[in-house]
Amino acid sequence: MLAVIPGYKAWQNSAHAPGTVQDADLWILVQGSIMELLGLLTIIFALLTSSTSLPTQSQPWFWTWGFAMTSLICSVSAVPLYVRYPTEWSQTVSFLGSAAQAFLILQAMFTMEKSSSNADKNK
Repeated sequence: MLAVIPGYKAWQNSAHAPGTVQDADLWILVQGSIMELLGLLTIIFALLTSSTSLPTQSQPWFWTWGFAMTSLICSVSAVPLYVRYPTEWSQTVSFLGSAAQAFLILQAMFTMEKSSSNADKNK
């Protein structure tokens, strides 16, 4: 929730105009999106290769992959939004992707921990 405060201030002080490919902020956004995608791929790889798999019809499965797809879509779409729409929209979408990824990590942590403890009980 604290991260919303600087985002609000940035929204207020934004130029409210589309950016250009010459803007340094665009390239910082590209850098951040690449790092976010790298983190997302790491989480997905860990989920797919873990010894505890999620049942495909469970609520944790739905939320885990829902957050993963939201993060992916936001990370990829933030860059073209920067040059097409006012720059504050791009930053907001990027923030939403980061927030979805944080919730994905939390969901995966609880899901993998719960599945792991259930596997230990069955031994």
